[in-house]
Amino acid sequence: MAIADATNAHRSNASNDSANANALIAVIGDDDATSRRLAARLQTLSPRDWATQRFDDFDTAASQAHPPLALLALVCRDGDRFDTATLIRRVEGAGSVPLLVAGTEVRLPPRGACVRAGVCQRIDIDEDAELIDARLSRALDLAIDRRRLAELEQQSEGARARLDGGTLVGATPHFADLIGAESAAAINGQALGSWLSKTDAARLSAAQARLNDPDRPAGRGVILRRASAGATHPLSAHLYTGTDRSQWLSLAPIETTSMPVLGATPIADARMALHRHLASISRWSDSGRLRGLVFVAVDGVPALQQQFGLASTDELLEEVSLFLIDNLADADRCFRFAVGEYVLSIERGAPADVSAMAETLVRTIGDTEFGGHHRSVHVTASVSAIMLGAESTANDRRLQQLVDTGYRLRETGGDAFRECEGDPMADAQAGSDAWQSRLEQALVSDRFRLAFQTVTSLAGDQRRYYDVLLRYVDDHDGMIMPANFLPAAEQAGLMPEIDRWVTRRAARVIAEQAARDVELALFVKLSSATLDSAQTFIQWLAEDEAMAAIDHQQIIFCVREADARSHVAATRRLAAELDRQTYRFALTHFGESSSHAAMLENLTLSFIKLAPAFARQLAEQNSENGRLQRVVDFAREHGVPLIAEHIEDAASMARLWQAGVNYVQGHFIQEPDPAALQHGETIG
Repeated sequence: MAIADATNAHRSNASNDSANANALIAVIGDDDATSRRLAARLQTLSPRDWATQRFDDFDTAASQAHPPLALLALVCRDGDRFDTATLIRRVEGAGSVPLLVAGTEVRLPPRGACVRAGVCQRIDIDEDAELIDARLSRALDLAIDRRRLAELEQQSEGARARLDGGTLVGATPHFADLIGAESAAAINGQALGSWLSKTDAARLSAAQARLNDPDRPAGRGVILRRASAGATHPLSAHLYTGTDRSQWLSLAPIETTSMPVLGATPIADARMALHRHLASISRWSDSGRLRGLVFVAVDGVPALQQQFGLASTDELLEEVSLFLIDNLADADRCFRFAVGEYVLSIERGAPADVSAMAETLVRTIGDTEFGGHHRSVHVTASVSAIMLGAESTANDRRLQQLVDTGYRLRETGGDAFRECEGDPMADAQAGSDAWQSRLEQALVSDRFRLAFQTVTSLAGDQRRYYDVLLRYVDDHDGMIMPANFLPAAEQAGLMPEIDRWVTRRAARVIAEQAARDVELALFVKLSSATLDSAQTFIQWLAEDEAMAAIDHQQIIFCVREADARSHVAATRRLAAELDRQTYRFALTHFGESSSHAAMLENLTLSFIKLAPAFARQLAEQNSENGRLQRVVDFAREHGVPLIAEHIEDAASMARLWQAGVNYVQGHFIQEPDPAALQHGETIG
């Protein structure tokens, strides 16, 4: 067996806790030497925040969602028979996740079948160890590039591209602007990893040179950068300078993230670095000086990204990072908390000095021109400050209060400083517990709002359909997006109650519009928690007065396909009961998994909402994708309309109509509108 062995130390590391990883490599095979050594070798070669786990069967591995699946490695066993059709089903089941096959030559599928099916690597385990490593590295590079591409596309609705191997094809102008290319033509045909590595390496070198400038004031900071290590693996670099002008630079493979942050590794570890620092300090330093925290949040980052693109905005924010480090004293630290957000740990002689430093930052940031002569901009910042507690155990709560204060300040216009008063969270855990209290109060005091987004017919259907979206209204009347509070609601067990609140409010809107002779239908989402208690929800629907006052056909209850797959029996019972009560039912994010044929056959559906990636493939008229065609054929045969979300341009709407999609929605057509719902106005 020529798969390179792993050290005992690595073997123990390879069995790490996948729950804390940023991505997962799934090895499907028996618990034998081949599978174990392949898993260990993949763990060695992969980014350090990826985990490797062995599975007995393909379907269980392919259905993994947390952490997200990055690579599937299928070990061919005795008795396996892989013809082209079987391999195609496996590749389709993997979705956008690359699939490699490994085994002895006599067990491996024919090379032609692998090529036709789209297998990314075919590995004979009796080959030379270096050759096997090279094949595994190419598979990992492809997995990294596909994750990077997905993360980049999330930054802008108009940024789209595809990967042919590791090469970019079909890149849009928005995507080119996002990664700092002059045009789509300049990036199409280029290797994604190499392109990003070249630009990141140059920026890392520039940042290092600036920090090493002997004329620069002393200070200390930690910056996350990405660069190249001779391959396409992105790297983190930590730049450190002290009073002796010494500098430490360390590089380590990591996975890129859609939220660049400072620290040892992406998001989770970066935040952990800050928390470790806070756990080691308290209010008084060894020199008798007071310690405090300052939170700096650059205002209007989304607008900067929209104006300049992600790449150029990241360069501007890098300038802000270095500016903050330049303004720190020797004992201070700067941590980049998120995109355009920084936490400063500082030591001063008195609390007033901490506040004065923070107020000065607001003014000096606003007066400074960031960028170069080709592209420069003035920015403003929202700055908050808090003193640390007498014990380090309270620091995480104070950090949460600091950040919450900064966010509220930014939501009210920013360009200002606010000092945190007291410690109202001292008796509660930070984060989810604080949100739980807010959400419980919101249900009582009506602090939620609904927003509508039009669902437009491509066939001229004049009926009005709207997607219902939820918002939380903070103390300053700012609209908080659901991604910021729904995870806490799920953890606190509040989702069934929130689902009922949304349903009841949707019914009220329907009744208000009916009084104005406006007939509409609303898509209302239901959580997996409501599926867990489906009978309770059904009973509530039958007994609630608000629901009895409307035409039930005007509400289409929606369940995400992934939730339906994990609650098959409950979903079928819910759908049947909704149909009995004359409500309509739909599946959303359809196409995220590979096993959906049986789901379609056993549910009474009024609509199918396609997953964004699934819809994009339809818009690209990918006629070779069998899964796509099966869904379209099923919808046509059963008269179930298809809906595509996240529409970006008029051309894609025409292609989707030709492909069989009936309805579309997205920011290109209409932004979500909460105003009409707040005031009961007629929806136009």
